[in-house]
Amino acid sequence: MPKGIPINGVNRGWYKKGQRSSPETEFKKGCTEEKCIQWKGDKVGYFALHQWVNKKLGKPGKCEKCGKDGLKRKQIHWANISGNYKRDINDWIRLCSRCHYFFDKRNKLEIEDVFVIKLLRKMGVSQREVSNIYSVSRTLISAIDTGRTWNNVV
Repeated sequence: MPKGIPINGVNRGWYKKGQRSSPETEFKKGCTEEKCIQWKGDKVGYFALHQWVNKKLGKPGKCEKCGKDGLKRKQIHWANISGNYKRDINDWIRLCSRCHYFFDKRNKLEIEDVFVIKLLRKMGVSQREVSNIYSVSRTLISAIDTGRTWNNVV
């Protein structure tokens, strides 16, 4: 009887404990990115695209906006700059969860919108009313008021 552990508990083959396939045979041979029959290019899904970005760019622990360091797992994300979610390495930025939140909300608004929001707030319109007009959160309106985001628009 061979020494090892049965695969899936069935006698389909044996492998030695701790033995791993080489990188070439771990996946289907020759099935890497564009060569793979299942390659979808830019029609890839959200999670698969993020896995691809992690594979290409790695997992640094530092936010590129605020500079926080030592971040792990859910504390740091890959954010898509253009919002088009294409396989373009230069279209991704590493942000902590807080900066990513404000980055995504900021991209919903144009500069003209922020100018009008600031004008409405100076005229005394409540944050809730302004957030309903622009379909954004009240937290974003508060961040615009206090200068945490869109601080370059006067």
